Amino acid sequence: MALTAVNPEILSMPSPQALPLRYLLAEDGKTWKKGEFCILTSGTVTPLVASGSTAVYGIFAEDQATSTSTSSVWVRILQIGTRLAMSVMTSGTAATAATAEIGVKYGARGLSNVSYLDTGTASGQFQVVGPLSAYDEYSDSQFDTDAAPGRIIADFTAVS
Repeated sequence: MALTAVNPEILSMPSPQALPLRYLLAEDGKTWKKGEFCILTSGTVTPLVASGSTAVYGIFAEDQATSTSTSSVWVRILQIGTRLAMSVMTSGTAATAATAEIGVKYGARGLSNVSYLDTGTASGQFQVVGPLSAYDEYSDSQFDTDAAPGRIIADFTAVS
């Protein structure tokens, strides 16, 4: 059975409230899917791109199917201590959860409207807690370790 990568899922937050929701100006000419990571560039939000990043700012709260043009959009701002379930890749290639070492901080990468933990981007904002199967009784540990893309749990540790 092949695994399909999905955008990060918020498992817990540092406060009982939802992540702050902000209406921010988006970079022109972009599209994205709800749940994708965004970064800040020249005062606007833009989707995380194919190259590895250590500057994740938030999560898009809505789909944007047509290219933006001087548009403001809803973004959930990531806070230190937010715990996420994330799909894993290494420098653009889907990877198993075993490639993400527990306790190590990695960056993120976007590919085809999905945001991943990128084990090819060191010293990033997401610290690996463990494979998803260790925290989800319905997750199959064989897929976490033997199939790609694997799914892990990571904590957001730094604001860009």
